[in-house]
This record gives sequence, C-alpha cells and structure tokens, in this order.
Amino acid sequence: MSSIDNRSADEAEAFLEMAREFPARTAIFTFGLPVFSALQFVNGVVHDGSLPYIAAFGAVAVAFSVILTRYHVAAYRRKKLDRPRDGR
Repeated sequence: MSSIDNRSADEAEAFLEMAREFPARTAIFTFGLPVFSALQFVNGVVHDGSLPYIAAFGAVAVAFSVILTRYHVAAYRRKKLDRPRDGR
C-alpha cells in the first residue's frame, strides 16, 4: 500500500472519529453547503433562474465544503495528537 493510500485511510478514519465525537458540527460543515446548493438549484429551476450561474455556485460551494471538511479533519487530528496521553 502506498503512502497516499495510507494517508487517505488515516484521513477517513479521523473523519469517522470526528463524526462520532461531533455529529452535528460535522454534518453542518460537510453536508450543509452541498444541500444548500441543491436547494438553490431547485429554486432556480422553479423560478426560471440562470442555471449556469447556479451550477457555478453549486460547484464552488461543494469545493469549499470539501476544503472545509479536510481542514476540520486536520484540526481534529492535530488536537487529538496534542492531548496528553494520561487523560489529564
């Protein structure tokens, strides 16, 4: 297994641990923006909005959500490493 595969597995494991420890916060910043952009798309279809702009907004929102999630996973892993081992 390459180091990239190991890093992805570690990141996925940290994401699941973070989701167990902070479920609401993880759901908001991981799924909130993509859901919001999907609702914006539906709103644009219903009200004859400019679909290319809405699609661009959706793509940016999903990309930002991915970056934000990766940042929070990295911060969670760092905080977990900074905790003392003896539980104090």
